[in-house]
Amino acid sequence: MRDGLLPGLDRLAGGDPASAPEFYTRVAGVYDALARHGPFVGRLRRALADTLAPERGATVVEFGCGTGANRPYLTERVGPAGTYVGVDFAPGVLRVARERGRPRSTPGRESSAPADGSRSST
Repeated sequence: MRDGLLPGLDRLAGGDPASAPEFYTRVAGVYDALARHGPFVGRLRRALADTLAPERGATVVEFGCGTGANRPYLTERVGPAGTYVGVDFAPGVLRVARERGRPRSTPGRESSAPADGSRSST
């Protein structure tokens, strides 16, 4: 981890930036519970979706989607013709997102992909 970015996270993740996906995979269940049930998170996630204001039918790509806690708010905005793509570098959080199958208010398309959005694929 970069110095000062998230103090102490590098120690929790084993000191090696490459171990961060493993760390988040290990704590995916706890992370998901906090992401869904922490104080005010629902209100903050709705405010985020409202601020982003994606149009109906739009494609939304969320880098660092974690366990997909923003997904229901974003898919509600893009509607059934829209697409949501969640990208995260930790396979464990993506697995939780897929398994959870969060209730959705619209039948739009969605997918998730394991990738590190901070690294170029070229």
